[in-house]
Amino acid sequence: MSEKGRIFATLIVWAATTIMMGILAGVVVALDMDMDYISGGMIALVALVLVIAAFRATEVIWTGQISDEVGTRTTRVAGGKAKRNHHHQPGRMERLLEALDDDDIYDLEALLLAREEEREQHRTQ
Repeated sequence: MSEKGRIFATLIVWAATTIMMGILAGVVVALDMDMDYISGGMIALVALVLVIAAFRATEVIWTGQISDEVGTRTTRVAGGKAKRNHHHQPGRMERLLEALDDDDIYDLEALLLAREEEREQHRTQ
């Protein structure tokens, strides 16, 4: 995902979180008279869950990794990057390709194609 895409996705996550917090606050104000079944602690817990979810979503957007139950990191394979793994590459090159975003991959492909065309022209001359 490109930098602009990450920023846009982060803005969407936090805008949605802000809207949900506003709705939660509106419900609390609307139910001010009859709050026998909702305690302040329960409202704080819901707000905390919303904020934690937003932080986790932001982390996944920016790192591309998800923590599993035991706390180790698992790299998320994006749909665009899965097509690049059709043949086995040495570990260093595989990590390099996974670190590149789609724009960088397209630029790299264009560079390699231009070099290949240049070699073909030199061979025919």
